[in-house]
Amino acid sequence: AENALGQYYLNSVIPNQRTKAFNYLKSAHDKATTFGDKTLLSSVNSNYAIALWQSGKKQEAKLLVNTTMNDDILQKKYVDAQLLANNLGFMSFIEKDYTNASTFFKKAVNITENHRKEIKPSARLAMMNEHSSAYGGLIMSYQKTNNLQGLFETQDLNRSRLLRDQLNKKIKPTTLQAVQQQLKPHEALLYYSLAGPGEMIVTVITNTRAKAFYNYPINDWLFIKKQYTNPMQKKPNSINGTLVALDQDIIDNHIVSYTNKDQAFKTKDFDVYVNFTQDLFKNNDAKYDSHLKTVSKHWYNFLLKPIEKEIAEKKTLIISGEKALNYLPFEAFITNENKYLIEKFNVKYIPSATVWTSLASRDYTNKRKSLLAFGGATYQNPKKLESKVRNTESLFNIQNNIEFKISSNKQNLSTELNALGFGGANYLLGTLKEVQQLKKIVTDATIYTDSQMKESDIKRLNISGELANYKYIHLATHGFASDTFPQLSGIMMTQPNNGDGNEDTFLLAHEIANLNLKADIAILSACETALGKIYGGEGVNGLNSALLTAGANSTLLSLWPVNDAGTMVFMTLVYQNLVTYNQSTEDAVCNAKRAMLTNTQNIFFTKPTIWAPFVLSGK
Repeated sequence: AENALGQYYLNSVIPNQRTKAFNYLKSAHDKATTFGDKTLLSSVNSNYAIALWQSGKKQEAKLLVNTTMNDDILQKKYVDAQLLANNLGFMSFIEKDYTNASTFFKKAVNITENHRKEIKPSARLAMMNEHSSAYGGLIMSYQKTNNLQGLFETQDLNRSRLLRDQLNKKIKPTTLQAVQQQLKPHEALLYYSLAGPGEMIVTVITNTRAKAFYNYPINDWLFIKKQYTNPMQKKPNSINGTLVALDQDIIDNHIVSYTNKDQAFKTKDFDVYVNFTQDLFKNNDAKYDSHLKTVSKHWYNFLLKPIEKEIAEKKTLIISGEKALNYLPFEAFITNENKYLIEKFNVKYIPSATVWTSLASRDYTNKRKSLLAFGGATYQNPKKLESKVRNTESLFNIQNNIEFKISSNKQNLSTELNALGFGGANYLLGTLKEVQQLKKIVTDATIYTDSQMKESDIKRLNISGELANYKYIHLATHGFASDTFPQLSGIMMTQPNNGDGNEDTFLLAHEIANLNLKADIAILSACETALGKIYGGEGVNGLNSALLTAGANSTLLSLWPVNDAGTMVFMTLVYQNLVTYNQSTEDAVCNAKRAMLTNTQNIFFTKPTIWAPFVLSGK
């Protein structure tokens, strides 16, 4: 109990609560020592060491952590040992002893790597998520010591691990030199990592050089906090008519002054700002346009301005982000010349450099048919289904049932889907018109609509090998991405009144991953299909990973709910570029976005809300 109370007060910014933390944890440590219970002592010591550190007893803290870590390794308590090695890394990092920090972070990473493969994939995701802090610490340490090779290798190691195994279990991590050889002269690969809130590290790689950059515009972030994130969190910026300074907050009606500005901008502030950015991009209301412009400029200055000279002569930016950066459309950021990034560069994304290298080795025949498109699905009438989730226990029971069925190859999840409130949906007339329009452009296209667009139809085409016989796969329907249940990211298929045999009418991510595709690009013209659950050490785990695993070389998915009319115009332009003008997938998508920007017939289509959600990822 004392350990729990100490942990609760440990991260407080209020001094007397920090004192409470130390007193509780010292008492807990003394009792655990008296009991001689090593398991209990290990649990207490990880917190007590932090309290010692905060109280200025840094050497005592490091000695305690080191001793406890070695005990845990002897007892094969690798999770606990990894956490302690990570803590030692951050203690050294705070002291600016980056060499020792690298050593401890590397030790933590090695513990994870050595024992990662011993557990099942679903638990592996959770483990990597829990352990990703050490990889982040190692990235920061390598940046500080200018260890470019180590920096790149750790950045690559800390993303898309599960996807990499699904693509090819035997594939070895790529090297910085191999990536440079793969890059064309007009391309630059931007490998982003987020350190602390508001801190970014980017490795800029071209075919001739590589260089790391660091940016932490803390004053800009604190202005953003006062302007946007504090009001959104209902935190006051003034007290009794007095505005507080950038490095101050009002907590419990008291002004709290931080030791330094870094402490004033927290992870919560950064996350709120990311969510605010997403909301602005989704919103069509003109009254928010000025805010979106301000925010888009801020993201450009944070992520791209520091590397302007490095990328100035390039045509294509290949971006690999992590964490919240996966939710942002870089092409819609606004430069200091008031231009969208897409006006200056082609922009595309990759999950990781190793995945990109793996995809590059795929070589599909040119004898495939052109386009297979699905649209105009019909659904059961939308009705509000009452969720059967009553508490955390029922939520876990549903999750366990889902995982069991997936691992047992039981494809029908109707019971679980109904329990979570999945049901019918509104008909999307635009999706029917969309595929009919595509048929006019790609005259030899095969299209399936309405009753031909059942989940069982897709699986039948897969079994026959027909799905693997097309360059372009296009699905226009409702899509969804679940953050709570990443296994339930998927798309809705036609829902016949009498059902679809043994199918549940939802084509889910794990089912998509089991399809056999040999497509240059798979396009999901649907809502929020590029999203999913973000795991530390993996990235977004959802439909993009599923389609790449199934065999698609590239994907075009959406970051937010899309506009029917605007999507039809955009997709028409993409396929005109692909088929009529014989452009690469990269040029086809990026040129379509530029064409939307200069649309003179309908100014509504020029808004980033319409063209920016669609992100190109993969080969």
